[in-house]
Amino acid sequence: MYTWNEIPFDNSAYDYQGEALSEIWDELHEGDREPFPSDERLQEAWRCYHRGDFQQAVNQADECGLQGHAVANKATGMYASHLENNQERQRECYQSAIARAEKAVIEFPDDANSHHFHAFNLGRYSQSISIVKALKQGLGGKIMRSLTRALEIRPEHADAHTALGLYHAEIISKIGKLVG
Repeated sequence: MYTWNEIPFDNSAYDYQGEALSEIWDELHEGDREPFPSDERLQEAWRCYHRGDFQQAVNQADECGLQGHAVANKATGMYASHLENNQERQRECYQSAIARAEKAVIEFPDDANSHHFHAFNLGRYSQSISIVKALKQGLGGKIMRSLTRALEIRPEHADAHTALGLYHAEIISKIGKLVG
């Protein structure tokens, strides 16, 4: 495993130690509606995520087992999308998050974020490969099913609504209005 790139700015304003994380949690997670974790190890993984230490967030989340899927998958996807310049490594990140999310969907079928982060990483992965390859792998249908399920579970999940809109825009952009 290689060392992930660091964020290129001072992140000290996002270091939510102690009670600071729980105090700002609702604001930070208004979009994904992730509940505040009771497990202190997961709280620390989320602290790492929020300060942009994505690799440490994933490592800590993975130590918690599948219970840490949301922070691990969000951190992996954000890192790959914004900080990884190597396309092959980027795809590897998405694939690892997709694999973790597929397990989370089975283990936590009523957790909106198991489905949402599955769709998020599938969507980003599909953008990193050719449209033909994405269609062959049935990624569009998988993304749609995951987003639909996330919204069935949690209709107020703003990030899933946004992702669904982006999904439709991407389909229209890539395939055309008739299919979209």
